Amino acid sequence: MAEQQKVTLHAAFASIPDPRRRRGRRHPLPAVLSMTVAAMLSGCKGVDAISQWGRVNLVPNLPLFRRFGFTSFTSPCPSTLHEVFSAIDAAAVERILAAWVAALLPKSQAAAWRHISFDGKTLRGTQSKQEPEAPGLHLLSAFLQTPGCTLMQLPVDCKTNEPKAAMELLAALVLKNALITGDAIFCQKELCAEIVQAKGDYFFVVKDNQPTLKAAIAEAFQTPVSPLGAAALAS
Repeated sequence: MAEQQKVTLHAAFASIPDPRRRRGRRHPLPAVLSMTVAAMLSGCKGVDAISQWGRVNLVPNLPLFRRFGFTSFTSPCPSTLHEVFSAIDAAAVERILAAWVAALLPKSQAAAWRHISFDGKTLRGTQSKQEPEAPGLHLLSAFLQTPGCTLMQLPVDCKTNEPKAAMELLAALVLKNALITGDAIFCQKELCAEIVQAKGDYFFVVKDNQPTLKAAIAEAFQTPVSPLGAAALAS
């Protein structure tokens, strides 16, 4: 990933394409997204709560409201937030936020944040109580261990599709001198070859998904046995 000039999160949001039509657009997209981040950091989880947070915490404080980028005198309603979140290009958001995070990491720490972990998790609260058997939103993340931040993440249909999403993450990351770690599901020839070709390293768990490799490793670490007995091995 190319080095980016450091900018504020609000300025990074300005680079995200606005999916709404210009006519009738009241609230700038960077303002809406900045308010959403602040509300979620305050514990809000849904569009109703985010909208209410804006009305209570931003609208009464006009100077702060303007610093968020709002030009009107009202905060976005739940339907506006739903419209934005439904239409926004999630892939573009991930790319822009990944570049923003990378720009925040100082060059002096380049050696300290080489460890990138791949891990998939289903987001809490995304499974429907009305349809408990329906899968929730499952994300595969590339997590930088030392700074403790997610560099990039992609949605996957289910856990079995994590290796395919991992290939997309690898294509977007700088892998030179990086150590990629993950559980057994990422122990795939294509993934390993991609990392090595990009001059990176990997450390994956080997389990029953690679039975031949697992058996070969177990054999390599077995105590050697000689038909001549233990004395022959010691000599």
